Amino acid sequence: MLKSIFEKMIKTLFTIQSRLSIRSYNLKPRSHRHDYGQVVIPLHGKIQIGIAPLSVNTIGNQVNATGNQHPVDNLVFSKPDVAVKQGIFIYPQQEHFFAAHEHSRFLVADLDRLPDVFQGRNNQFLTLSEHFYSFCLFAEHQLNHQVDLKIERHMGAIFFQLLGQQESYQHLDNRINAAIQRLNQDLSQTINLQQLAHHACLSLSHFKHLFAQVTGQSPQQYLLKLRMDKARALLTHSDTPIGLIAEQVGYKDASAFSRRFSIYWGQPPKSYRSS
Repeated sequence: MLKSIFEKMIKTLFTIQSRLSIRSYNLKPRSHRHDYGQVVIPLHGKIQIGIAPLSVNTIGNQVNATGNQHPVDNLVFSKPDVAVKQGIFIYPQQEHFFAAHEHSRFLVADLDRLPDVFQGRNNQFLTLSEHFYSFCLFAEHQLNHQVDLKIERHMGAIFFQLLGQQESYQHLDNRINAAIQRLNQDLSQTINLQQLAHHACLSLSHFKHLFAQVTGQSPQQYLLKLRMDKARALLTHSDTPIGLIAEQVGYKDASAFSRRFSIYWGQPPKSYRSS
């Protein structure tokens, strides 16, 4: 039963066309639209990009861009530019403008459809998780050094799955992104809010307000999610002792970690380890 479900899932993934390529642009502005969805992820450098506002959803993954005889005049531009560990997804038929330094490099995915969780989202700017960004760097190395259609097919399927897990925001804010990256660097360390605010070059009150506005969560809630996700992954995929896992996700007291984990996931750490 489990095998048939897994095989069906893999078959479904492979029917989704995710064409990955490494691209560069130049500083001469260009504007166009296409019939497929697209994701642009800076690997080196950054890109100035603008997207047409969206109208009401149509069938399936299609979302119409608002009509305009001079679409560039009506675009919503990224402020600041989309940079490394960030990205943007573009709906089919959505007018978009872009310009970038010729030395910048981007992983671009042309998709016959976007992940279901992106359906109808107006917040099209992405902040990449560390593991997804690492995968994108791997994809760059693979695509730059070898042509292997089977590997590229698998990479496209994995890319699509990971893409659907990424946080999306109406507008990227590099100050909040800097704080998010700082939180991701070492989950074993407890950074107080004042330090995070200083890292983002914001007052404490402004930082808390802006963080919640951008992410929809408080800094404490965001950090807790990062820690609990990593702890569950380590419990499931490694034989690292539970006490050491607790330390790696910022808990000096293993009992306190177990209580928090049990509340968050609804079962104790040992239940993941025994399975």
